[in-house]
Amino acid sequence: MGLSGHADPSAVVGVTVSFTVVAVVAVALRLYSRLILVRSAGKDDIAISIAAVMTIGLTVAQCYQVKYGMGRHVIDLSLEEQITSLKPLWVSIVVYQLGLFFVKLSILLQYLRIFPYRAFRLLCWTLIAFLCCWSCWTVMSSVFLCTPVAAFWDADLKAKPGSHCFNQQVLWFTNSGVNIITDILTAALPLPFLNQLQLPKRQKYALMVVFALGGFTCIISILRLGYLAAFTETKDITWDNPLAAIWSSLEVNIGILCSCLPTLKTLVLQVFPRIFSSGYAANTHVGYGSGVRRGIRNRASLDALGKGLSGRDQPSHSAFVRSGRGKDSDTSDEIEFATMGHGPGIEEGIQVTTVLAQEVEKERSGRPQSEDGSIGEVYASRKNGRTRWREGI
Repeated sequence: MGLSGHADPSAVVGVTVSFTVVAVVAVALRLYSRLILVRSAGKDDIAISIAAVMTIGLTVAQCYQVKYGMGRHVIDLSLEEQITSLKPLWVSIVVYQLGLFFVKLSILLQYLRIFPYRAFRLLCWTLIAFLCCWSCWTVMSSVFLCTPVAAFWDADLKAKPGSHCFNQQVLWFTNSGVNIITDILTAALPLPFLNQLQLPKRQKYALMVVFALGGFTCIISILRLGYLAAFTETKDITWDNPLAAIWSSLEVNIGILCSCLPTLKTLVLQVFPRIFSSGYAANTHVGYGSGVRRGIRNRASLDALGKGLSGRDQPSHSAFVRSGRGKDSDTSDEIEFATMGHGPGIEEGIQVTTVLAQEVEKERSGRPQSEDGSIGEVYASRKNGRTRWREGI
C-alpha cells in the first residue's frame, strides 16, 4: 500500500493560514526595520515582499481547494465541483513556483550586501542567473502544463483531439529535485566565507547557525517529495492532495522566515538593547598595542556585517586617530572609536573611548566593567598624581 497524502481539510486551513500569518508578520517587521529604523531598503526587501504576496496567494488558493472538495473523495464530488477544485490547484502550482524563486532571490541578494569577497559574489551571481533561467522554465511549464490551459481542469476538453498535457509526475519530480539542490546551495554558500570574517568565535558561530537555518527548507522539500508522489500517482486527486498542499505551504513560508531572521537584528536591539551590547563590548579589546588593533579589526568586520544585515548605506561605526595634548593631562596620543547614538541607521548604542597617557603607560591596571560585565565608556587620565576612570554607556 502506497503512502497516503490524505489529511483532514481543517488541518490544511489551520497550518497554511497560521504559517502564512507568521511569515507575513516577519516580512512586515523586516520592512519596518529597513524602512523606518534604518531607512535603507534594498532589492532583497522587494523580492521578499513579492514572496509574501505569493504565499498569500498560495494560501488563498489552497483554502478554495478545501472549500470545493480537497480532502473528499473525487467520486463524492459533482463534475462542477471537480472543475472548480482543479482551477485553484492550477493557480497554487504557479504561485508556489514563483514564491520559491523570490525567497531564494531575496536570500542571495542579501548575501551580496554582506560579503565583499569577489569569489563569493561571482558564485552568488552565477546561482542567481541559474535560478532566473530555471524559474522561468518551472513557471511556464506550470502555466502551460496542458494545452490548451483549460484542459488541466476540464476533462472533456482534455479528451478532444489536439489537447495534451505533460507527464505531471516526471515534470514535478524534476522541478522538486532541482529545487532541493538550489536550496542546499543557497544555504551552504556563505558558510565557508563566514570563516574569513574577523569576528569573535561566539558571534561567528551564531551567524553560521542563522544562515544554516536555510537548511530547514531543504528538509521540508525532501519530506514533501513523498506526499507529492502520493498525489501524482493517485486517481483520487482531491483525497490525496492535502498533505502535499501543507508541505508546499510550509516550504515557502519557512523559507521566508529564514530570509527575514538575520535582518531583524536592528529591531531586536531597539527592543532589547542589552542582549547584544554586553557581548559586543566584552569582545572589543580596549588596551595597549595589539589589543587596540584587534578591537579596530573586529569593529571593521562588524561594520561590514551590520551594514549588510540592516541594509545601511553607511557603516554604523567609524574610527580615527588624532594626536594632541589633553586639557587636563599630558596626553600625547589619543585613539577614539567614534560614538554611536540612537536613531535611524544606528544599530547599537555602545561608546568605547580610550585615552592613553604617556605618564600612566606603566600602570597596567585592569579595565573597569559595569555591574553586568560590559564595558561602557572608559576614560583614563592622569591628574593630581592619580589615574581616574570614568565609566558609563
